[in-house]
Amino acid sequence: MRKTNETTYDWRVVVIELITSALLGEMEKEKKRKQETKLDQFMTKKTSEMSNYKICISFDLNQSLTGLITDECLCL
Repeated sequence: MRKTNETTYDWRVVVIELITSALLGEMEKEKKRKQETKLDQFMTKKTSEMSNYKICISFDLNQSLTGLITDECLCL
């Protein structure tokens, strides 16, 4: 007769492990959600800051296109 090495778990231990795993998963999701929110806030701030700038496009004597981003348009 062969011996089997079976481990029996108390159902309460299994339930606690499942709850812990679910909570850790939710914590990771919340952490990711906060990071995405911070990124969205940063991009919104940068976009609003960039809306104060003007893009100046000019041609020089060699007819090459040059672009300049400034807070005041100084292109001639």
